[in-house]
Amino acid sequence: SFNKFTFLRALGKIDSCGMKYVEAFPGQTLGGGIEGTMDYHMDADTRKAVLKMLKKTQIKLVSYGVVVPKGDADWKQLFVFAKAMGLENVVSEPEVKDIPMISKLCDQYKINLAIHDHPKPSHYWNPDILLAAIKGASPRVGACADIGHWTRSGLDPLECLKKLNGHVKEFHFKDLNEKSRDAHDVPWGTGVNN
Repeated sequence: SFNKFTFLRALGKIDSCGMKYVEAFPGQTLGGGIEGTMDYHMDADTRKAVLKMLKKTQIKLVSYGVVVPKGDADWKQLFVFAKAMGLENVVSEPEVKDIPMISKLCDQYKINLAIHDHPKPSHYWNPDILLAAIKGASPRVGACADIGHWTRSGLDPLECLKKLNGHVKEFHFKDLNEKSRDAHDVPWGTGVNN
């Protein structure tokens, strides 16, 4: 919700809402005197500075995404970053061919992969596609259920959640101004009701 601000300003806004958990947005400027962006390639000193910032605000970084590394080495670097930052989830839209390799990283690092569902024509727009892609993968590989994107794809979010029962690792909530592919995000609670 606050990815247009620096990460430090976003933490202040999250705190003002009484929330204590955050998903970091790739490429978000860090702020607070820390150079760079929220990037899983950041060096150890920058990671330590970000963790210090989080500790000071008493907000826990639980997730990072949506990010799509390219190649085995880059995926491993993402999981090294995720472990160092204490993450529970990494949110991505990986290539199906990479899921077995990522599944092993999930088990090795004890971090979940939450596969995001951008609207069609994105590959994982439909829960049936996601379930087929993760068949046989680690239980740590599941869904990042974005109810707004399902609505944009013409799907019923409740039916999607029923299909994904036991596979949802995290949610992205959006409230939309209308029930159509062209709907835009609006403040939570002001969208069109079913």
